Amino acid sequence: STYQAPASSSSFDPGSGVTVHAMSCRRLTSGFAHGMITVAVSTGLVDAEWEPRTFGSGILAMLRNATFQPVVVLNHTLSQDSAYGVVTHFWTTGEIVNDRIVLDYFVDGEESPSISMQPAMASGQGFPRQTGNFGGGDTAASHGVYSAGGRMGKAAQIGGWYNYHKVLFRRRILITARTLDSAQVAYLNTRGYETPNSSPNSIGLRMSSGQVVPPHAKLQLSRIDNESYAPFSFVPILTLPRGYAGLLYLVSIATTTSPAGNDYIEGCWHLFTHSNQSFPGVVVGTGLEDFFDSAYWFCALNGQQPCLFAQPASGVLHFARLWANGTMMSLEEQKGQRPFPAGTREEVGAYRMFDDEVVGFRDGGSLQWRIGDSQDKCDKTSAGSGPLGDVRAVSVRSYAWTYTWPINSADPPAPNAPPLQPADSRAVGPKFPSPDALPHPVVRASILRRMMAERTSPPAFLV
Repeated sequence: STYQAPASSSSFDPGSGVTVHAMSCRRLTSGFAHGMITVAVSTGLVDAEWEPRTFGSGILAMLRNATFQPVVVLNHTLSQDSAYGVVTHFWTTGEIVNDRIVLDYFVDGEESPSISMQPAMASGQGFPRQTGNFGGGDTAASHGVYSAGGRMGKAAQIGGWYNYHKVLFRRRILITARTLDSAQVAYLNTRGYETPNSSPNSIGLRMSSGQVVPPHAKLQLSRIDNESYAPFSFVPILTLPRGYAGLLYLVSIATTTSPAGNDYIEGCWHLFTHSNQSFPGVVVGTGLEDFFDSAYWFCALNGQQPCLFAQPASGVLHFARLWANGTMMSLEEQKGQRPFPAGTREEVGAYRMFDDEVVGFRDGGSLQWRIGDSQDKCDKTSAGSGPLGDVRAVSVRSYAWTYTWPINSADPPAPNAPPLQPADSRAVGPKFPSPDALPHPVVRASILRRMMAERTSPPAFLV
């Protein structure tokens, strides 16, 4: 066979430190399909000028609520000859309630954080340390280990929460850690890299879909913190104001409803790609479970075993039906029961990644999930055609991660959500951040004592 190589090109990836050479070839002989073949080969060669601009930190600290100043996990200022930086990795472990700590990401000197998160929910699990979890069997003392295609997950009995959400910054990144209530000892590790101005990747962060996020974009976290929504209402999972564009990255949700088995699950998901788009927008899920790539009540329609899974694009990490006293229903008890007696409850925890797709907003927009639906399924804002089954209220906790940027680059970034606060600050201390916060005390002996207790004693799992 005869091939002609008309041209070749090279590009350098600052994240991996590898120069990739690509060559286009055309087959000249007849009898085969014509077309260009792109060959990409990692040569293992490193540019002579290459500098691995990796930064990061790892700490062991006692975390406290907002009565005290938060612990600084990472404080990094971008080099003058870099276009932008990216925090690529987060990991934590510590004491048994490690999932309750709070991380706040302050980007480019902002006063309110772009991201205010708790490790489990940020890694896709809204019901940590619970029966009915993926990877944990049917006891409270389960590990609950899972991996969402290596992008986020849990890899230990105690803590081990991690994620690879890429957080952009252009001047400085400050990450702090705290608790909402009592003190905790935690190990924390973060790292990232800088992209030099001279790099071909200085134009922006390329997602796995091929879409490039501009360097002045921010990864912002929109949260709903355990709010109740009435039947047929629309849950504002994410709302982006006019004047801003964005690219949806990840949605995680944790729902609780009573009685178990009511028809809340029939509600459709509606994506509005700009602020003036009329209903129904783009229907991205014809029911709660459909949005997460599952079906028929996550396999539990008629009391069957729920289908829990953790895959790169989506996962269902928790499904539980419980009696009023909090004990799990057996499969035998569930058969023929739906909807279940008053006082029972149903819990669902799931995540959906979008970095392999291009799901975004061009001038504001929103993502909404409806509590139940009408018989016109996904098509009407009212229940004029009649409700689809027996729909009850739902308590919702959700995280929606979106890369956002102003359409006019001279405008400021989109507003951030308020930072996470304790349910009752009167009982545990002031709201965060507190202007009267006390200096954080150094208590090395206490930290070591508590960590040794974790290493030598079997954990008493809390639910």
